[in-house]
Amino acid sequence: MGISARRRWHSSETIAQSILSKAGYNILDVHHKIIVDGIEVGEADILAEKDGELYAVEVKAGRADVSSIRQAYVNAKLLNAKPLIIARGFADESSEKLAQELGVNLIPFSEFILVEAEELESILSYSIKKSLEELLDLVLEDIKIPSNYMDLVKAIVSTKNIVEASNKLGISVKELVSRLNEMRGKGIIPRNMKNYKDIRIFFKIYLTKYRIEALLSMLEKYAERLSKEG
Repeated sequence: MGISARRRWHSSETIAQSILSKAGYNILDVHHKIIVDGIEVGEADILAEKDGELYAVEVKAGRADVSSIRQAYVNAKLLNAKPLIIARGFADESSEKLAQELGVNLIPFSEFILVEAEELESILSYSIKKSLEELLDLVLEDIKIPSNYMDLVKAIVSTKNIVEASNKLGISVKELVSRLNEMRGKGIIPRNMKNYKDIRIFFKIYLTKYRIEALLSMLEKYAERLSKEG
């Protein structure tokens, strides 16, 4: 893949995440490794969730051909998810027919224009700054997570992706997503926070604040004891 092709693919992937988010999907992971018996056998471009269903998403900067449809189908089977492709349409009649037979749905890029690398860099820079500002706001907020959710919070923070977190908790990915939606519904997680990686960062910030506050409290008690002893 050449430099321009690589940039174009990254641009399409960024837009694909935006399309999914606007359509009500939760982005659980990107470049999600597919592991079978300890061996990496593939990678889903995006792992998403909507209405309790998991989706293995294949992103194509161009049109979806027979090969990409097969790849989306196989990835979804291995992940026990539904196959989904985001592309500029089908490459030909045979690819469209195969998608229908395998149950691979396609969301078109037709209403979106892939941006140039310089414009994408500007968009990403703005998005990063906006995300940092939102995260700093979270640091300053007085958020309390009920104790019955702390095992979930620690599992997510200590693992790399949602599959590892669900395995550590001994529950399915769908059940973990359901619990996260429950926390969002109760206002524990910000309602607009639907990206799994953002939720993981949010929990990391919370645990860091929690530990710092516990340490400060311990130091205050120690200082009080020294003052009384003195």
